[in-house]
Amino acid sequence: MKTERFPLGFWNYVAADQQHPADVQDWADCGITLTMSAEYVDGRSDKANFLATLDACQEKGIRIIVCDSRGRWPGASTDEAGFRARFAQALEDFGGHPAVFGFHVGDEPHDPLGLADAKAACRIEKEMAPHLTPFLNHLPFFPHIVDRLCPGRTYDAFLAEFAQEARLDMFSYDCYAQMNEGDAGVEQYFANLYTFGKAAHQAGIPLWNTVLSVGHFKYRCPSEDDLRWQLFTSLACGCRAIMWFFFYMREPHVNYRIAPIDEHGERTATYTSMSRIHRTFLKREAEAMNGLTLDRVFHVNRAYGGFPLFVEYTDPLVAYVRTSDHTPAIYSVYHDEAGRTYFSVVNNSVKESLHVDTLVRGEPRIFRVDFGPRETELTDVQWGDAAFGREEGGSRISTWLAPGQMELYRVE
Repeated sequence: MKTERFPLGFWNYVAADQQHPADVQDWADCGITLTMSAEYVDGRSDKANFLATLDACQEKGIRIIVCDSRGRWPGASTDEAGFRARFAQALEDFGGHPAVFGFHVGDEPHDPLGLADAKAACRIEKEMAPHLTPFLNHLPFFPHIVDRLCPGRTYDAFLAEFAQEARLDMFSYDCYAQMNEGDAGVEQYFANLYTFGKAAHQAGIPLWNTVLSVGHFKYRCPSEDDLRWQLFTSLACGCRAIMWFFFYMREPHVNYRIAPIDEHGERTATYTSMSRIHRTFLKREAEAMNGLTLDRVFHVNRAYGGFPLFVEYTDPLVAYVRTSDHTPAIYSVYHDEAGRTYFSVVNNSVKESLHVDTLVRGEPRIFRVDFGPRETELTDVQWGDAAFGREEGGSRISTWLAPGQMELYRVE
């Protein structure tokens, strides 16, 4: 499943009558390409306003996951006829709009009935609207969740089987532990990427990750470095869509704070950072990334979450990835639809910049995916503060990377 543009979106909890076509400009300015609609309730929400908002999305090239209670899973397995009737009405209202990507089936099924309903809803929606993609979000991977949902089985095997039976087009999940202080949260973050990545690979569908943009509970308010790190570590580990939790603050509650759009309806520093990161990504790596399939991924210097540790001179493409101060990094290899080879290096520190030397074996032509977007062939010259040169055994690329920064290359 490939979308026209790399999916960048957010969870939207605004009531439909409080969201208007003019709001779509905030989404476009933030680099949003595929996102959730406001919450539509049949018989209560203003249908004309909702359709006008979808029209505005179409004008800006933004695809929409419709949040309509008639498409949610309750009752799908126990009253299939009733669910089909409700969903048919939602399809008639919105399913033919060119901005619509699919309907939101629901979030985090957590008991046998919820799992059965979610599975049935996805299957029925795909049957009734094969041109659309049902969106279902799964619980993150934690041992107690595995014990509850699939005792005696691995979570990735359970998920892969679920995907087949539900006819899923993609896997989506959320994990925010990475915004807790310390390595334990980072370990849990990568354990989720590893587990859901295995499930997605087994099921043959793309992986979507919901990451954090709002400080709450013990989770810190993400800085620009945090936002960049969440985006590019997700991509380097195989994700092909990013959703942010969340975008609109609405009224203040508990200790939630500094959402991209705050409780006064104003853009915050989080919005500015997210917009800059998204739009830079869309002008650099996004077009290439949207067509790439992950072949292998290694963590450099320190491995998290089950990912293998990179060992020098064992990979057929890259001989070594050496970073300053032994700072962790991620090395990934991909191929595109034409079979061409790409690789990336990502700074896996959320706090430290690093200098990295990467030795590509032999003397292939190497193209840097650059701003534009365009490709720039590397030659024996220095560009900016980076350098490229031939040495015994290969071709060495030297550059600096900010926290979470990615460099993406094509090799031929």
